[in-house]
Amino acid sequence: MMVAWTTEQSSELLKVKKCVKIERQLFEETVKTLNSFYAEAEKIGGSSYLEGCLACATAYFIFLCMETHYEKVLKKISRYIQEQNEKIFAPRGLLLTDPVERGMRVIEISIYEDRCSSGSSSSGSSSGSGSSGGGGGAGAR
Repeated sequence: MMVAWTTEQSSELLKVKKCVKIERQLFEETVKTLNSFYAEAEKIGGSSYLEGCLACATAYFIFLCMETHYEKVLKKISRYIQEQNEKIFAPRGLLLTDPVERGMRVIEISIYEDRCSSGSSSSGSSSGSGSSGGGGGAGAR
C-alpha cells in the first residue's frame, strides 16, 4: 500500500475571517511533492533488493552501520518540510507537521497565529489542525 494524501483543503486553512491563510496552489504543490517523495521512498529497485539481501545475510546487523533507502528519503522529506515551514507556512501563521510524527496518518497543519483578529495577534492565540487526508492506512489514495 502506497502512502499518499489528497489535496483537498480544510476551509479553515483557505480562509479565516476572510483572510487567506494559504493559497490552494501552494498547498497542492506541497502535498504533491510529499506524495512524490513517499512514492520514491517506497519504490522497489536494485538497491532495495540488495539491502534486503544484506539484511538477511547479516541477521539485520547491517542496519546498525547503514541507513536504508527509505530512511534516507524520510530525512529528505523532513528537510523539505522544514524548508516549507520557513518559506511558506510560518510567514502565514501556519505550521506543517511531519507526517512521521503523526504515524503517517495525516498531514497536519496547525494555525498558531490569527492575523485577522482585531488588530492584535499573539502566538498561540488560535490553534487547530487541518488534515489533507489519510495516508498509510485504509484512507490512502
